[in-house]
Amino acid sequence: MARNSVNSLSEYIAFLKSNHEEIEILSNEFLISVTNFFRDPQAFEVIKDKVLPEIIQSKLQVDALKVWVVGCATGEEAYSLAILIVEHLTELRKNLEVKIFASDIDKAALLTASRGIYPESIKEDVSEERLKMFFTKEETKYRVRDNIRKMIIFADHDIVKQPPYGKIDLISCRNLLIYINPLLQKKILSSLHFCLNLGGYLFLGPSESLGDLKKSFNEIDKKWKIFKSVETVSNTRGIPYSTPGIEKQWNLPPRATMPQRNIIKKNLTDIIHLALMQESGYKAGICVNEDLMIIQTFGNCEQYLLPKIFNFDLLEMLPDELAIAVSTSLRKALKENKRVILNNITFKRNELSHSVDILIKPCFNEVNSDQNVTLILLDDKQAGDVVQDESDDFNLEKYTLQYLDDLRLENTEFKQRLRDMQDALELANDNLSSYNEELISSNEEMQSTNEELQSLNEELQTVNTEYQLKIRELAELNDDLNNYFKGTIHGQIYVDKNLIVRKFTPSAIKQINLKESDIGRALSDISTNIKFSTLIEDIQNVVLGGASSEKEVQTQDGKWYQMMITPYVRQQNNLTDGAIITFSDITELKRVQTRLSKVNADHDTFIYSASHDLLGPLGNMEFLFSQVKEKVTKSDDETAQLTEMMDTSITQLKSTITELSDIAKIESEMDAHEDIDLKILLEEVTSSIKDLILKNKAVIVTDLKARLIPFSKKNLRSILLNIISNAIKYKSPDRDPEINISSEQVDDYFILRIADNGLDWMRI
Repeated sequence: MARNSVNSLSEYIAFLKSNHEEIEILSNEFLISVTNFFRDPQAFEVIKDKVLPEIIQSKLQVDALKVWVVGCATGEEAYSLAILIVEHLTELRKNLEVKIFASDIDKAALLTASRGIYPESIKEDVSEERLKMFFTKEETKYRVRDNIRKMIIFADHDIVKQPPYGKIDLISCRNLLIYINPLLQKKILSSLHFCLNLGGYLFLGPSESLGDLKKSFNEIDKKWKIFKSVETVSNTRGIPYSTPGIEKQWNLPPRATMPQRNIIKKNLTDIIHLALMQESGYKAGICVNEDLMIIQTFGNCEQYLLPKIFNFDLLEMLPDELAIAVSTSLRKALKENKRVILNNITFKRNELSHSVDILIKPCFNEVNSDQNVTLILLDDKQAGDVVQDESDDFNLEKYTLQYLDDLRLENTEFKQRLRDMQDALELANDNLSSYNEELISSNEEMQSTNEELQSLNEELQTVNTEYQLKIRELAELNDDLNNYFKGTIHGQIYVDKNLIVRKFTPSAIKQINLKESDIGRALSDISTNIKFSTLIEDIQNVVLGGASSEKEVQTQDGKWYQMMITPYVRQQNNLTDGAIITFSDITELKRVQTRLSKVNADHDTFIYSASHDLLGPLGNMEFLFSQVKEKVTKSDDETAQLTEMMDTSITQLKSTITELSDIAKIESEMDAHEDIDLKILLEEVTSSIKDLILKNKAVIVTDLKARLIPFSKKNLRSILLNIISNAIKYKSPDRDPEINISSEQVDDYFILRIADNGLDWMRI
């Protein structure tokens, strides 16, 4: 109010009516988004140790695990639960479909949650191991990995006004109810109870309670308010999405007990039954129809059947192990139209273990297929019983697998059988009360279907919102790429592995004659401005080899470019799916290199000229000094010493000028390989150190069978000069130095040998 210069509440209300932006600001001020990863770690340990194992253990491979986080704020709690679920599934090596619905009315918070990007401060709440496994580091932030992000659907959802999600296994509604009045709390808790599966879990805040719903839940953890649903909703009053009038139906009288209806009348007397049992060697017999409904029993069947009233389904009346054996054997007998004998079927009843043998015999009526029945004979297993050749021993694991396969086959016929059973049930209803109850039951099913459809519609809206966010992110990313292409000064071309043009920057038209309509065309069909172009071959080598390529190219207008070709790698499978060609303008750099080359050439010319001009006068000085030196008397020691110093200085100056000339000559030759005449090069080297050779009386012996050697003249000159100089330097004091140099060609190789009679390297 102070910010908008409003003095009273009535004025502020009038201001709100005329200013929709202020309403949005005010509503955001009421929203509280206080959350973080694994908030209250002890509570999440209870979820990890007691709740998730129970939920996951009860799920089959085809089931879905559903979680709903009410008031998710910026999404940390939803991601925390997703991480716990993935860790537990990984530990069990179990693969389940997981759907986590995270809802809130704060759109800004939902946008943050959908992006899944969080600051570096989450390291205080998330362990280093979980950061590496479930997040990727992006500069100073962490992004949730895709496998976790895809499990969660964030939605703008009002728990008070909109229908909830259905058939949920775990609901987290923490620290939301404390901000709501008691009447509304009761409505929300009833809504959450309604959408929980029987045996589902409710996770509230430490300061929240169940109120009147305590009898419908078991308390799992008192401190952290974790509860388990043990009772289904019996009254939908107070739930905002319930169908009008459905409450009245709960007070109707219960359905009348249906009278038992015999399908096939008895036509055998008890005496004949007993005689047949005695002759067959079995104690009990059961006759069933094609639907495995019991139509007749013989002998002492009570010890094999469970005491269930008004139930004629054979498999439900038998113990589990015996039901598996009978079901699989009966299907085999009907399929092959022959009797099946199975021995050693072990099961427990009344804490006692029993072992029985069974015989199953199908009896087909060729005239009336509706009267096809199957006879099942049972007898206790006795020690010493003779095993029949055609019998088989019971293996629980084998027959359990077969039983599961049979159940899958039955599932395909389930709807048709359900209709048949519905028809038979309707024929058995003789009075109006039963008929009315059946209509109520159908109405309840329609109500349940309607609620499921509402929940499904909400899920579809949530998924649609999620896709809209994805589309918006992709549009922003596409705009970023387009602006990058427009702003970059480098020419770039993106091609796929078949060299089809996918994208290019505007600067790329200087090297390749591209236009917008060329996207989708093969790059080989488009002309280039590059001289002596091998572009297509270079790209193919990069795509096939996976290694980058870099070279300098010149265009027709005389400009130079650094061309770099790198593979286009998809992160999903780390495979090369194309190439990126980048052109960087280096024309100015080439000009500088040209100027430097010219300067170097002028430098070499100057050195040659200067050294030549200096050597002439220096030679005259050396000759004149030699004349002066002859006339100096040896008796004058001081003059002789000065003469010797001048002679040394002249010699050093001459050597320096000569070396300067040689260095310039060597550098000008660069590293280019050429056919070198070894004899001529040796003469040049020995001539440059002639004084050293004569002074030490060195002898150089050559045997050059191969004179022309393809090599760098500069490098070979340096090698020979160093080796010969070192051979003379480290000569033996007992003899004059002798150096043997030989060369020969063996196949494609040139062998150059240099040997001397100087000191051994171990004595140097």
